[in-house]
Amino acid sequence: MSTLFEIRAKIDSLKSQIENAIANANPGEDGAIDDDALTSLLSELDEACESAAEKGEAYARLIGKFESEAFDYKADAAACMARARQAQEQADRLRDRLAHWAIHEGGTIKTPTHTLTGRTRMVHEVAVEAGLDELPDRFVKRSPDMTALKVALLKGDEEASKLARLMSHEATTVTIRRAGKGGGHE
Repeated sequence: MSTLFEIRAKIDSLKSQIENAIANANPGEDGAIDDDALTSLLSELDEACESAAEKGEAYARLIGKFESEAFDYKADAAACMARARQAQEQADRLRDRLAHWAIHEGGTIKTPTHTLTGRTRMVHEVAVEAGLDELPDRFVKRSPDMTALKVALLKGDEEASKLARLMSHEATTVTIRRAGKGGGHE
């Protein structure tokens, strides 16, 4: 089957040939047009138009199919992202439980396949109590520069202490190492 461009070119060519046949009719001979030639051209034009309609119908079906597949893939991707978030949340909850358990057991627990180390550390967070327009430039990026504020608050900066306060709490972590392996999480 021809491409849409080939079909369009054939239709344009046939229209041009029909126009030329009509324009070049010999007026000296009663202005008669060769009926057989014209009938043949019109028949070819009908076939080309039918081919274009069939091709258009096929394109419409394919577009619908691809759009439906795209919709399904997007739904699958959203479901996969939800499952990934859920799995990460479960891992985080288990890691938190394990960290508390390891801390309760003295900080380190050795199993035949893993060494579990839990620790408590002080975490400092900044709660900005001033509006963004009240903060000096040294504490502002596009939003408050929490790192600069934290450093200033920890150093006892008077200006910073008027604009924000330091909130501290304990955070627990656990490191899991496979026995006999170096480094990171498995």
